[in-house]
Amino acid sequence: MATVLERVDPSAVLVALALMGLDIVLGIAGAVKERDVQSSKMREGLWHKCGSIGLIALAFALEYAVGRVDLGVVFPGVVIVCAYICLMEVGSCLENLVVLNPQLADNPIMRVFATKEKDDHGTGDTPATA
Repeated sequence: MATVLERVDPSAVLVALALMGLDIVLGIAGAVKERDVQSSKMREGLWHKCGSIGLIALAFALEYAVGRVDLGVVFPGVVIVCAYICLMEVGSCLENLVVLNPQLADNPIMRVFATKEKDDHGTGDTPATA
């Protein structure tokens, strides 16, 4: 029986980690551009990244456990978790890119990722800001 480290393609984890790193860089660049660098926000973001890394570690542990118990099923938890983290980080990177270049907000591709917050009148016409 192959171990979880032999079964899991490391590229899924590497892509997730790379996107986390890119999000950090773009977030710092956006904060510098807006002259809004706050160590408390950076710490909060880093804690979120630690949580994502912890989620990957938990998926590795669960995948290992399922392999040891031999339930006859393959549990692709690491790949699923990494795919979720990648999607989450892509959304965050896009938000940071809009901060760096507000013209991107009008791009049709960016509208797919746009969210709406309710304004004071409850109409939902106010675009969300990151």
